Amino acid sequence: MGMATRNPVPSRRVFVGLVAIVSVALALTTATANGTGNQSTMAKSLLTGSNVPAPVRAVLERACQNCHSENTVWPWYSHIPPISWQLHTDVERGRAFMDLSKWNDYTESERRGFTAAIGAAIQNHLMPPPKYVWIHREARLSSDEVELVRAWAFAAHDTAKKQ
Repeated sequence: MGMATRNPVPSRRVFVGLVAIVSVALALTTATANGTGNQSTMAKSLLTGSNVPAPVRAVLERACQNCHSENTVWPWYSHIPPISWQLHTDVERGRAFMDLSKWNDYTESERRGFTAAIGAAIQNHLMPPPKYVWIHREARLSSDEVELVRAWAFAAHDTAKKQ
């Protein structure tokens, strides 16, 4: 019996299939859910012109702006599907609820409601979310920071309510 020869057709199909998969994977990693790619934008200062005290503003900028403003700093993994899909959905939801970049565009009544929501969410440790803090340790709030923001939120809410 003669030696069996190898059929080159299946190995070519495997090679073409692998090239196609790698090409699609590369295309997906360069695209993001909102089509911004790797654009970087100049961060605007949050709550400019508001009566939010500087220490509270600093906490909100550090712990809240990635999801609740236009100042999102997209990490490297935000460009890798399916992680990117979840991140972009989370940010869209955060901005839809409250966008700190538009603070001065909200009515006084809306700002009062958001202020109370900020205080309650931080006091009850709902914000920043544990899954976010697990990866972004800089967003962790100390007990002093929680108290600072909570006190500001409820004082601002009560003051606005009396007016």
